[in-house]
Amino acid sequence: MDIDAFRKDIATENNWRAHVAKYSKLRKKLDPKEYCKKEGIPYEGLKWLLERMKREESYSFYRSFADLYLNRAKNSLELVKKYMATEELRMPLMHDAIVAYVAVFKNSRGRVSNKTFSLETIEGLIPDSLQETHDKLCEDRDKIVAHCDLEPRNPRVGRVGEIYGTMIGKIAGYGWEDYHCLIPNVEELISAVQKGLKKHKQENFRGKIHFQGLEDPPACLDEDPGSPSE
Repeated sequence: MDIDAFRKDIATENNWRAHVAKYSKLRKKLDPKEYCKKEGIPYEGLKWLLERMKREESYSFYRSFADLYLNRAKNSLELVKKYMATEELRMPLMHDAIVAYVAVFKNSRGRVSNKTFSLETIEGLIPDSLQETHDKLCEDRDKIVAHCDLEPRNPRVGRVGEIYGTMIGKIAGYGWEDYHCLIPNVEELISAVQKGLKKHKQENFRGKIHFQGLEDPPACLDEDPGSPSE
């Protein structure tokens, strides 16, 4: 295939995907056939690609992005151990490990479907012996690391003459000494989740089975539908 034909194929696919993305935003107001009629594109193409992209979402989350985030958490934890004596680095790295780990247990919203994806839905993924560690990471992420909840910070405003200021002290339960002792547990937890996720992927997300029925796209997808209307 020459470069011009390749670019044409890429542009065609991108335009079809742009139509699916636009329709997905309008689906509550517009029937897919009505959308296709309005845009002057074949309904069969939109229907097929919409189903394909829906399956891409679950496949990509469980087979790719979940692993990427767990590896990021693992790598950040390795850097925590490497720079443990460096006060300016160890807590930011620990926080990144927490954010990356917990991210895959929160809801990941789809592009073209109403579904959300999360490792929270996989039964038995967290060993009983590490459930407390998992719960602490999730709670700390929600209250301290990724949000600014005031309850654990217990703020108090002081006054000296005409000057007012918030007294910010050490937050009990969220300091370096609290995380330092947890590092072995967090390492074990990440490894256990990765092992369980691998098993889940082997049982539920084999490409040939996951995309079964979508092996033969309709011929209209070879024709450029043009960009969606404004």
